[in-house]
Amino acid sequence: MDFLHAFHSGWRWLVVLVGVLAAVYYLLVVLGVANHARLNRLAMTIFTITLDVQVTVGILFFIERLGYNLFQTYQLVHLGILLVATVFAHIASSRAKKLPAQAAARANLLALGVVAILIVVGIAALPYNGWRFSIRT
Repeated sequence: MDFLHAFHSGWRWLVVLVGVLAAVYYLLVVLGVANHARLNRLAMTIFTITLDVQVTVGILFFIERLGYNLFQTYQLVHLGILLVATVFAHIASSRAKKLPAQAAARANLLALGVVAILIVVGIAALPYNGWRFSIRT
């Protein structure tokens, strides 16, 4: 259990880093400074992959806690909100691929903002707010 929790705890910072880098890139595209069609798709794809890994490890951690009878209701709320965030990111990413580059960048930037808000709400559901890097069981 400690490995899954430590991995889940540490991987979140990669999700944050990739999300911030993608948001900065999309902001540059919206401002007209950058525009690479391949990078437009790649930035959101990498972000959704990092979210997928985070949610998968979170689900495994949740299932493991169920096995030890350590289930808490706030974990289900946290998991549910983060699943919604991940599904939203995937839907937004797939829809943006059909748009012209500038419009896709705006759509992806908006999607990253919505996902960020959902992530903050999901983390706030944890009793210790989950912001620090620690191994708590």
